[in-house]
Amino acid sequence: KLTNQFYILDCDTEDDQMIDMNRDFHQLLTHQKIQHLYTESPGGHDPKYWNKSLSNQLALFDTYFNAEK
Repeated sequence: KLTNQFYILDCDTEDDQMIDMNRDFHQLLTHQKIQHLYTESPGGHDPKYWNKSLSNQLALFDTYFNAEK
């Protein structure tokens, strides 16, 4: 199923509050055949993790918004 939106789910494996919700949402999107990017990486919910993660996400945004439509 194609949508005009692209979902990015990015969670650190030591985030006890969010990891299960992110995994469940990933499974739901996969089951519904909704295009998305799911990333799970070691780390905690802290600035060190998010500095790395946001750099990767900004690169994805740049690619997405600058792609020829």
